[in-house]
Amino acid sequence: MPTLRIATILASLALAGCAKATAIPVAANMVRITTDAAQMCGATGAQSVASKQAAIETIRRGYDGYVITAGDHDKTTSFSYNAYGGGSSTQHHQSLLVKMYRTGEPGSENAISAQQQLGPEWRKIASEGQITCLG
Repeated sequence: MPTLRIATILASLALAGCAKATAIPVAANMVRITTDAAQMCGATGAQSVASKQAAIETIRRGYDGYVITAGDHDKTTSFSYNAYGGGSSTQHHQSLLVKMYRTGEPGSENAISAQQQLGPEWRKIASEGQITCLG
């Protein structure tokens, strides 16, 4: 049983660091979110991290909701070999173009609520800034 507990902890730690997201402003109310996620997160993990990072950026920039206006996903697989053998690694990349809205602005009726996207701990998540594929 201790071996299972250690394996679970190690897997959780690995997943915690499996994705990273960056935001680049492209207009006063628009950002491009780019996410790179390890193979263990998968495409769904990369998409989830990108969407939650969009919510974080929306709140941090003083907006209430956002609309994803464009998105792109791809994956790359790399192979490496050393004295002990070879292996492959897959990286998932997600890019979103996000338009942010304040409540009441034209178009805001279609926006995803940033607070709802992050859940009840939205203040804490928005202040910490980064999210992983664990949630």
